[in-house]
Amino acid sequence: MTVAQINDPERQWHCPACKGGSGAVVWFTGLLSLMSHTKTKCGKRIKLHRELAQLLEEELLQRGTSVVPPGEVYGKWDGIEVKDKEIVWPPMVIIMNTALKKDDNDKWIGMGNQELCDYFSSYAAIKNVKHSYGPRGHRGMSVLVFEATAVGYMEHLSEQFSEKGRDRDAWECNPVRFIPGGTRKLYGYMAKKRDMDNFNQHSHGKSRLKFEMKSFNENLRDAAMHMSEDNQQLVWFKKLAAKNQKKSKALEEILSLVNEKHRQTVEENKIIRLKTKMHYEQNKEEMEYQEQFFKDQFKMIYDARTAEEEKIENIQQEQSEMFKR
Repeated sequence: MTVAQINDPERQWHCPACKGGSGAVVWFTGLLSLMSHTKTKCGKRIKLHRELAQLLEEELLQRGTSVVPPGEVYGKWDGIEVKDKEIVWPPMVIIMNTALKKDDNDKWIGMGNQELCDYFSSYAAIKNVKHSYGPRGHRGMSVLVFEATAVGYMEHLSEQFSEKGRDRDAWECNPVRFIPGGTRKLYGYMAKKRDMDNFNQHSHGKSRLKFEMKSFNENLRDAAMHMSEDNQQLVWFKKLAAKNQKKSKALEEILSLVNEKHRQTVEENKIIRLKTKMHYEQNKEEMEYQEQFFKDQFKMIYDARTAEEEKIENIQQEQSEMFKR
């Protein structure tokens, strides 16, 4: 494609990033309109549209042209930059106040792994649970280890603890360890590096809970965008599957009608053949009867004629003998 064709303001363009989606049928007049679409598209497939905009700019740069007409300037705005941050990976939630009582050796015992899992069994993304121990036994500090995925991070339950007033601030400022009746009150919050260092304070070697610090943007924001795009594709495929299922059902109904019609036709043909055969047998029997009847009639006529001829011949013979005398 030549530069003149690319810069043709009347040329119609489709957006490849919208292929298979709701915007697939939209035409953009001029490459400038398409570029504006790829740079300002919001909602679903944002990342794909931005990558397309970058590819278009690189391609135009290699061809020594630009999509912006000479002398035309587009306004730009300075927004708030979203800063990156480091997060504990895999995602973990610290559970506090999990110590129960002291044993005979004056050491603390606390919740077991299965007991802690049962309390949070509704969270499918929980992969493992751990407890922190020190010289005095259970330290009252446990951790829920979630799956190392964006889904695992998004399913963490620290927000629920925060909504109930059992988050980090409540624990560190004025913790209420028991509720009326003597039941221990659990607290929870998203793990930070200092929490993990505190958790591993008395652990060494293999007993240490392994973790790493990762970029929030790289591990979650981009993954969330991919999930949004995947969800859009999933919705599109579900709609396509529903449409195909509807077509399939209609075809099944048509096929059922055709089969029923074929069955009726076969039955009708069978009846017609049977009637035809019966009619043929009747005609054959009648023809045989008529044939035999005519044969009998011919025989009777023949026999009568023969007898008459013999009678005449005898009379003639008698008359001849009388003349001879």
